[in-house]
Amino acid sequence: HSLLKLPELPLPDPDISIRKAKMSRSLLSTFASYLKGDEEPSEEDIDFSIKAFECVKASHPLSSVFENNQLVSPKLIETLLSSLVIEKTSENSPYFEQELLFLLEISIILISEASYGQEFGALIADHMINISNLDGLSKEAIARLASYKMFLVSRFDNPRDILSDL
Repeated sequence: HSLLKLPELPLPDPDISIRKAKMSRSLLSTFASYLKGDEEPSEEDIDFSIKAFECVKASHPLSSVFENNQLVSPKLIETLLSSLVIEKTSENSPYFEQELLFLLEISIILISEASYGQEFGALIADHMINISNLDGLSKEAIARLASYKMFLVSRFDNPRDILSDL
C-alpha cells in the first residue's frame, strides 16, 4: 500500500509446488510414482489452481477494502489485531513472520485511513512491542517493524510508548 511507502511484503514459501513434467513417462514409472504417492497433479488440478488464484487476484480484495472506508469498523480492526499470534510453533513456522507483518501492516493502514488512530494507537503499539521482542526475527522484519513505528510516531498525538521502545 502506498501509505507506508514500503516494498511489498515477502511471500512465504509455498507448502506445495506444482511442477508438471513435460516428458512422457513409461507405464512402469507412472505405476512406481503412484505407489510412492508422489503422483503429479493432473492438468485439471493445475487449471483449477490457476483459475482460483486468478479469481482472487481479479477481485482486488485489498483495494476493495481500502477504497471503502465505510467497511472499516472498530470491530474489524479489533478482529485483525486479536488474530495476531505471537507464538511461533512448528505448525505456523513456515509463514509466521509474514503473517505477523501482514496483519500488523493491514491494521496500521486501516487505522490510519479510517481515522481510528487515537482509539487503537496504544493497542497497536503494545502489539508492536511484543512482536519486536520476539527472538529469531529476520533483519528484514526488524527493519519493517522500525518503519511501522516511525510511521505511527508521525500519525499519533502521543507517540511516547512507541518511541520508548525504539
